[in-house]
Amino acid sequence: MDEKFIFTRAEFAKMIGMTPNAVRMKMRRGYFAEDSKYIKNKWMFRRPRPSQLVRPAPSSLSPVSSHRRRGITKHGTTNYDNIRNPVTARKFEERNDMLRLDKKWGHLTEKQLDALLLLANKEQQKDLEERQKKAFEDPFMLAEKMAHKKRHDQWLIELDESECGDYDRRKNRKPEGELY
Repeated sequence: MDEKFIFTRAEFAKMIGMTPNAVRMKMRRGYFAEDSKYIKNKWMFRRPRPSQLVRPAPSSLSPVSSHRRRGITKHGTTNYDNIRNPVTARKFEERNDMLRLDKKWGHLTEKQLDALLLLANKEQQKDLEERQKKAFEDPFMLAEKMAHKKRHDQWLIELDESECGDYDRRKNRKPEGELY
C-alpha cells in the first residue's frame, strides 16, 4: 500500500466535512485527482490540505448570527403574487402567518394557531367583501371605469391603424371563383 494514501473515502469525507457520496460525485467531476488513488479495489486518499479542512462554526458568543430568518418581511407583509402556483403561495402565506403569530404570542398549540388563522382569514374576507360592495354601490365609479376602458380600446385601435394602415377586408376580398 502507498504510504501517503492512508484514508478511506469515508474518513476523508469526514475530515473535509462532506458525505462520502458527495466526495464520490466530486471525484466523477475531476476533483481530488491528485489526492486519491485506487489501491486494492478501494479508493484511498492522502491527508487533506489545510484549505480543504472543515472550518469551525462561528461561536455563539459572536455578535454576528449565522442564522437568517426568511419568509417574514420587515413590515409583516409579503407579496405572494410572484409565486405561480396558487397552492404553493397559500402554503407560504399560512407558514408565514404561523411564524408571525408564534413570534408575537410565543408557543401556541396547533388548535390555538388554527383558530387565530381562521379568525384572521374571516376578517380579511369581511374587509374584501366590504370593499367590493362599496365599489359596486357607486355607479359613478363603474361608469368611469367603463369610459376609461372604452377610451383605452379606441386608443389601441387608432394606434393599430397608424402602424398598419387602414385595412378593410371587405374591399380586398377576391371573388369566389378566382384562385390566387
